[in-house]
Amino acid sequence: CWVLSNIAAGTHEQIGTIIQAKGCIETVTEMAMSSGWEIRKEAIWVVSNIATGGTDNQIMSAIEAGAIDAVCSILDVNDTKMLLVALDAVDCILKLG
Repeated sequence: CWVLSNIAAGTHEQIGTIIQAKGCIETVTEMAMSSGWEIRKEAIWVVSNIATGGTDNQIMSAIEAGAIDAVCSILDVNDTKMLLVALDAVDCILKLG
């Protein structure tokens, strides 16, 4: 997930590569909800980077793959940095409409 979070922080083309990779974003959103904490954090970074830096279509693809559930799954953790990352993603998703 660490590599994917860095790719997702890149250009629209790089984010598109993640979105287009069959099953990739679905796997990331699942990992964000059910893996160990370190993996979950990186998976949330992937989702957040897509939400904050992706095109509207890329963000919609992430939403369809479970991004909202993934981000909401960590809203009850005791990690201020990750809460801010998750809330930033929620903000961008809500702005999309």
